[in-house]
Amino acid sequence: MILRGLHVGNPGDVVLKRALVGLLIATILAGIVGHLARRILIENSDSDGAGTREAADSVPPSEPM
Repeated sequence: MILRGLHVGNPGDVVLKRALVGLLIATILAGIVGHLARRILIENSDSDGAGTREAADSVPPSEPM
């Protein structure tokens, strides 16, 4: 996108400024989505009991062959 912006005749400082603003916005949005996904996964694992020590201890061991 930077090269395309320069190729069509936009000033270099404007192209870089827009690219940096876009990168900043993308980074912030990715952080928010990651935080929400982590909270959802933690809440789901807590409600299902998956991933907890109690759930692992309640499974009977398999018989040896």
